[in-house]
Amino acid sequence: MTAQVLDKVVNRLKNFPDDKVNSLLDYADFLEKKTRRIRKHIPNKTTLQTLEDTQNRKNIIECDNIEDMFNKLGI
Repeated sequence: MTAQVLDKVVNRLKNFPDDKVNSLLDYADFLEKKTRRIRKHIPNKTTLQTLEDTQNRKNIIECDNIEDMFNKLGI
């Protein structure tokens, strides 16, 4: 946001009652979180392939228990 836009916003809001400004700030928080949430939940190519493989029962390593899983993972 440029200084000019920021000044414009401040000048427009400085005579608003506090409850109205707080409502606008809450809405700004909502928009910011929604934007982050949208960006955060876009799966990458590897994740998409893993989901597709799992759904089609491909490339699955079956384990008898947690110890077997760790052994197969080399942990």
